[in-house]
Order: sequence, then structure tokens, then C-alpha cells
Amino acid sequence: MKTAYSSAGGGPRKISIQRQPGSKRIELWGSIPLGDAGISEALAIEEPAEFCARLFSDLLAKRGVVLYGQTRARHMSMASLAAISVAPSAPSGEGAKALPVSLPPVVLAEHLSLPLGMDIRVINKVSQNLHAEMLLRLIGREKGVSASVEGGLDVLRGFLAQADVPPEEYAFYDGSGLSRQNLVSTRAIVKLLRYAAKQVWGAEFIESLPLAGVDGTLAARFKILPRAAILRAKTGTHDHVNALSGYLTTARGQRLVFSIIGNNHTLTGKRASDVIDEIVQEVERSHN
Repeated sequence: MKTAYSSAGGGPRKISIQRQPGSKRIELWGSIPLGDAGISEALAIEEPAEFCARLFSDLLAKRGVVLYGQTRARHMSMASLAAISVAPSAPSGEGAKALPVSLPPVVLAEHLSLPLGMDIRVINKVSQNLHAEMLLRLIGREKGVSASVEGGLDVLRGFLAQADVPPEEYAFYDGSGLSRQNLVSTRAIVKLLRYAAKQVWGAEFIESLPLAGVDGTLAARFKILPRAAILRAKTGTHDHVNALSGYLTTARGQRLVFSIIGNNHTLTGKRASDVIDEIVQEVERSHN
């Protein structure tokens, strides 16, 4: 960590964070004015299951529970839980052998997720990639043949066909959109948004999108839109890729559906977002 302190009020906070894929080392550098209030930054966990296993182990140890061996995460389907076997690692008698012991599944803890509508709000408002990935697998289990990426994508392709989005206008490989193999046209996105607005769940979906100047990933953007204008849209951000798609209700009450994607640009992320904002604001002005 390399951080320099400047005098109070001596300049804006400039902090950069970096972690290489597969590494647990986090690098921070930049400058912080004295007396700065600070910021909070969320970082993705590389291996969530292994992280939880180590955390659980640490919590048990702090409470006096003796542990043998190393923690590890086992990934399995819910159907296979009943077949779990446990091999004791610490035999009690001299020369005793550790024998596999078949045990019925025991629920140590349970967490009930949010209702689907509320979870989608989380995904859309703050771009929660993990929840998006889990949702893809969930629809594969509930509506398809397996709780897998491919199972979810099969269901997704069927849904897009209902929305009249042809397969030649998209290529999806995950639920979050982080894969560099993902491709989609703005025409496909607009078709999907128009279809969504006409469904019984359309209003709830639209309300789940970030509201410009108010919350989510658009909380600090579009501050100069007319007060009567309403913009709800989803951001998309990758290295050299910036996007915004959603619904714009102009000051005159006309609803517009739009999609803007900038690919392979050489702008900074901030400048790319500013260009998109300027386009949306010009569209709003041209319809008044």
C-alpha cells in the first residue's frame, strides 16, 4: 500500500485499487487529503465458497472448537447432499483407523434469500454480478433442465425468442455480462426493453432500474436533466466498454426506449460516461 497525505483541503482524494486475477494481494496507491472523510469500496471475493469455509473455521476456533486438517470447499448439487460421508481425522485410540461414517444431512445454518423482485432490484441498482450469475443458474433449475450456466442460457434463449429477439443479434456466455465473448446489438436490447414494458411485471422491472440522480449506479449522473424528466436505466461497464440502456420519460411526458453502447474506445471511463450522458441529454432536449 502506497499512500501519500496532502494538506487539509490540498486537493481531491485520488485512490486506485488493483488485484490481479487469482491473487489475494490487494494494492492501493494514491493521495488522501488530511482530514478526509474516507470512502468505502466493495471488492469481489475470488472464491466465495473457500472464503466462507475459512471464515467458518476461524469462528469455530475462536469459540474453542478444536479443528483438525485444512478447510476446503466442496461444490456439489443439492441432490447429492444426502450422499455425503465424513471421515474423522483424529482417531481416539492408539492404532485406531479413521473409518468413513455416513451421516444424514444436518442443517447447520439457513439463510432465506430476498423475494425475486427485491433481488432483481439489487442486481439492477448496484450491478451485483454474483446475484446475476446465481439467478441464471436458478432459472435453469426452475424452468430448464439443470442449475447450470448452460441450463439457464437455454431458458434465456427461449425467453428472448418470445420477445422477438432473433439469435443472430446476441451471444451470451454468462449471467453477469463480464465474459468478453458476450455480444448483443442495441436493436436487441431495445426490443427486449419494449417487450418488458408491456408485461404484467413491466412496471416492477422498470422501477428496479437505477433512477438518474437518485440511486444505484446513476446516483451521481444526469444532474442537469430537467426536473420533470425521469430516466431509469442500467449501466454496463468493462475495460474500454461503456453502455447505458433503459427508459427516458421527457419533460413533456413522452417515454423513449434507448440503448447506447461504446465498444473498444480509448476514452477514460469517466469521459465515456460523460459522452453517453451528453447523448441522452441531447435526446431529451430534442423532444421538447
